[in-house]
Amino acid sequence: MADKLTLEQIRALTLEELQTEIEDNRYESYMLRLNKVSGELKNTNLLRANKRYLARLKTVQSERLRGTQQPKNEGK
Repeated sequence: MADKLTLEQIRALTLEELQTEIEDNRYESYMLRLNKVSGELKNTNLLRANKRYLARLKTVQSERLRGTQQPKNEGK
């Protein structure tokens, strides 16, 4: 499983990079589900972690599209 980005790193991505990361994560989720069904996946917690990471990515994407995300340096 690839290293996951922190929330700050996710927020620093462009919309195109964010979309690519979401697509990659969906494919990884698909492969994890296939491995679980076939009995190859021993650590089923990876499914949960992958699902939560996808939720983080989609939350940041949604914030950007709605325009509710605060600029990083606004409070300083």
